[in-house]
Amino acid sequence: MSTEIEKDILCPQCGQSQKYRLYASINAKENPELKRRVLSETLFDWRCKRCNYFAAMAYSFLYTDPEAGYIVCVAPGGEGRTAQPTQEIQSYTKRVVKNLAELKEKGVRLIDQTPRYGAGGARIAFLHPKATHGVLLELCERK
Repeated sequence: MSTEIEKDILCPQCGQSQKYRLYASINAKENPELKRRVLSETLFDWRCKRCNYFAAMAYSFLYTDPEAGYIVCVAPGGEGRTAQPTQEIQSYTKRVVKNLAELKEKGVRLIDQTPRYGAGGARIAFLHPKATHGVLLELCERK
């Protein structure tokens, strides 16, 4: 089940208070439209109704796709918080790895065997799409 939260936000440009809908968790199987918006990177777009100011919202959430068999805890900017697990994923095994070598030991296929530098000086690496049901997944570490 997806968990929706409505928040009041202020436009940083004009100061207008508006409602914004965010999601603490998203279940791709139950909400294919949310899945489409996550994958097209439009779910986090916000535009002020008064002055047309645009912002991409960033917040932690839990994304589950039971059909593909994966769960992703999204924590933009490494904010250190984690989304709370939902009832539907209690049976999944959680594995924490500290580096790419440990990820490879778990049987995850990698494109990058060692991290490289990407945009803004972040260290990045890509998982092979065959390891993530056809999704090219980038891991990013900012200092």
